[in-house]
This record gives sequence, C-alpha cells and structure tokens, in this order.
Amino acid sequence: MLKILRLMVAYGPQRKKLRTFYFENVVAPNMEAIGATLKDGAKNGEFSAKAADFDVMLLAAPFVMAAVWKILFQDFSELNEESLFMNAWSSAVDLLEIRKILILN
Repeated sequence: MLKILRLMVAYGPQRKKLRTFYFENVVAPNMEAIGATLKDGAKNGEFSAKAADFDVMLLAAPFVMAAVWKILFQDFSELNEESLFMNAWSSAVDLLEIRKILILN
C-alpha cells in the first residue's frame, strides 16, 4: 500500500490517467461500499440514523494520514498507528452509535 501511495504522491500530479485509474478502480468503489454499508446499517437499525449521512472520508482519513506520515515523516517521528486507529474508530463508533454491534476495548 505504501509503495503505491508513494508512487501516486510522486507521479500522480503529472499522470492524470494514473490518478483516474486508481480513483475509479480502487478509491471510489471502496468508499461507495463503506457508504452503502453505513446506509444499510442505518436502514436496518444496526447503526444510528445519522450513519446514513456520515461522510466516509472521515473513516478513511486516519489511514491515509498514517500512510502519508510513514512516507514523509517516519524517520523524524514514529507514528503510533494502533493508537491512532483505535482512537479514530472509537470516535466513529461513538458518533454513529454502533457500539452495540462492535466490541472495542
């Protein structure tokens, strides 16, 4: 994942076809799947109603940030990925009121 992201950051601005391909075949389908899961979960009562309108980029942001951090700053300051992800997911779980179906410590 990091190698692909590194290439996208380095060459993406000059290679629109590369960015278009990656966005259409990787990013968009995954974001759509996450959004559909949230909408279905809200519709079925598994998540709170506000999950249907939740911006899935907020769920993806910690992972993108961690990848970029590792590419650019890991040699200066090590990122505690486990803490970052657990805090981000815990916040999302609280916001979406889905604790009843997820067990987080």
